Amino acid sequence: MRLAFALCLLCVAGPLAAGPRPTIDLNGAWQFRTDPQSAGDQQEWHSGPMSFDRTIQVPGAWQAQGIGERRGILRNHYSGPAWYRRQVSIPASWKGKAVHLRVGGALRRTAVYVNGRKLGEHDGFSSPFSFEIGDALRAGAENTLAFRVVNPGATIDDAPHAQKGNEPTGMMNYIGNWGGIFGQVELEATERTWIDEVAIVPRIATGAAVIRVALRSKDSGRVGAGLRLEVQAGGATATAPVNAGGSTEVVVTIPNARLWSPETPHLYTAVVRLLDGPRELDRLDERFGMREITTRGRVLLLNGKPLYLRGYGDDNVEVLTGVPPASRQVHLDRLKLARSFGFNAVRFHSMTPVQEYFEAADEVGLLIMAELPAAYTMYFLPHKEFLRAELEGVLRSYRNRPSFLSLAFGNEFNLNWLKTEAEKKEFQAAVDEFY
Repeated sequence: MRLAFALCLLCVAGPLAAGPRPTIDLNGAWQFRTDPQSAGDQQEWHSGPMSFDRTIQVPGAWQAQGIGERRGILRNHYSGPAWYRRQVSIPASWKGKAVHLRVGGALRRTAVYVNGRKLGEHDGFSSPFSFEIGDALRAGAENTLAFRVVNPGATIDDAPHAQKGNEPTGMMNYIGNWGGIFGQVELEATERTWIDEVAIVPRIATGAAVIRVALRSKDSGRVGAGLRLEVQAGGATATAPVNAGGSTEVVVTIPNARLWSPETPHLYTAVVRLLDGPRELDRLDERFGMREITTRGRVLLLNGKPLYLRGYGDDNVEVLTGVPPASRQVHLDRLKLARSFGFNAVRFHSMTPVQEYFEAADEVGLLIMAELPAAYTMYFLPHKEFLRAELEGVLRSYRNRPSFLSLAFGNEFNLNWLKTEAEKKEFQAAVDEFY
């Protein structure tokens, strides 16, 4: 029963696909400079003028764009801090709104500055992340956005049993210690109360989708009074009041619900609207599939029928970019080819693919077996809290994806590589805790 519960947990809850919110695309050229002399990860925005000697394309790893010197197997290698900067014109109509700076992924420690003011930090590379920056922006004017990104760690040249595990390491940053913003970047405006999370739980026996919604607000007071949620999916509509504190659950029963499977990857879109009387405060459109993963004894079931996996491995061998392309079309082309070969699943070596990969896998019908970024045993215990945050980020970001089959805790966990019996017991207890 524990296995069945864990697999169902992964497949039935959800990330946010952007609905019709006003956005500003920040992909493309950014001013760029390395900062090898700065003092550690806590360096603040330079108080004086900072010279930027080149531009760089976002998304993309900086080594793939010529940053760094030849070292080992890499044409270019740079480990350390680097700065990104860009001027952005903010519409006057965004005054007073919540503004979300969304980043599809970065390697690895990321701090964001708006008009010289540090607003937040993120450490991780397995899922997208965001910052709410509205209070620091000047609406109707030019604003300076900056990122400081650090990719700590060294090139790995030891055999697995001899590696030290000094920094979190999975296949995403294993072959090369890639650095930089590798996901798409955008600004998104909402009202001061907005839809923060949507979790979709398919119930195929009844043809229903349980939509769990959480709200956030920049205004004081209780969220919920006078607000309601409306959800449309599969030709059905349902509404519910918002509870005080900003959460609700809406059940939509889809007539003649079509099930998602690798053979028939049918997708629905849940249109989730936050209403204040007749006024629409926010809207999110979230794709999902009607499907359930369970077990019967030792048999894995998809929609109640035995599932036979025909899978292959993906070790993030991206010889041109180093990091996975932030392009849904690239992954669609690749996964259509994989499906034509008869595969219905892919297992990732100590990493989780990017959002665009999940979207493509949903469409073509490919099941994803993801892993946390722990390449070997010694990379787990020293970074337990980091990996706990990665676990939560992955589940929150991708739990609605019908292609998301499973999440493992890493790769090649050989207890003999740990030095003491106490370490082995601590390791086993940590894995059980994470499970």
